[in-house]
Amino acid sequence: MALCAVPARPINTLLLNAHSILERACDSAQAFLDAFATVRKSRKAKGTATDHEQDLMRAALVFAAAGLDSMVKQLVRDTLQTVISKDDGSLRTTFNLDSGGQTRRICGFLQRPSRRTGPHSTFRKN
Repeated sequence: MALCAVPARPINTLLLNAHSILERACDSAQAFLDAFATVRKSRKAKGTATDHEQDLMRAALVFAAAGLDSMVKQLVRDTLQTVISKDDGSLRTTFNLDSGGQTRRICGFLQRPSRRTGPHSTFRKN
């Protein structure tokens, strides 16, 4: 049972980190689903899943949700400044970005280094 189909690697380099996170999240969740299927098959299960099997399904859900959360945060970190810089003013109006506090909060969020490490890490030394 396949959980998701990850889209092809993006051409835009701003999207590589988020794509990598999505790949890892899908792989992790899929591993739990595969374990669930293996356990059920080995015991020739029919009917309701055992507590252990339900725990595997919960883990798949938690890892999928955490991965999506992480991917969206990475997309915001990597792309929001570019999107805002190309904005004709409608984003600033829609999200009320001209109110000083909101702009500072967004900029502060974007300037924080990611805790991620690896080939697509957004942590950059100044």
